[in-house]
Order: sequence, then C-alpha cells, then structure tokens
Amino acid sequence: MKKALVVVSSYYVGIDLPAVSEGYVLPDDEAEAQEELRKLTDAADAPGDALATYFDAEVELPPLGAQGPGQSGQ
Repeated sequence: MKKALVVVSSYYVGIDLPAVSEGYVLPDDEAEAQEELRKLTDAADAPGDALATYFDAEVELPPLGAQGPGQSGQ
C-alpha cells in the first residue's frame, strides 16, 4: 500500500497523504456513497491490477512455515 501512495504522490506533487490515509471522501447519503464507491472501484479495477503486477515482481514472500509477528507456531 505504501508503494501505491508513493506512485500516486509522484503524479500529484503536494498531495495530502495524511488526508488520503483517513479514507474515502464520500457523500453522506448511504445509497449515494455506495454508488460512488462502486464507480471508484470499477474505475480503479484495471489500473489496480496493472500496478499490483508491477509490485508483485518486487515482493519477496517469506519461506513456507515462517512465523509472523505474534504467532507462536503451534
């Protein structure tokens, strides 16, 4: 997610990343908000997949059986 914000900020110099991190800016009406979110999601679908592919090439997965933070392994 951080890399996506870096990419966006490279296109929009001066973008307010703390404001973006607060979440969506949607209408107060629930039905309107859901419709706007659907439109935004649809518009981001293909570009999001393309960006994910770009990032997937950079991701190093942990070895199988590796423990994450807070996991006891049992």
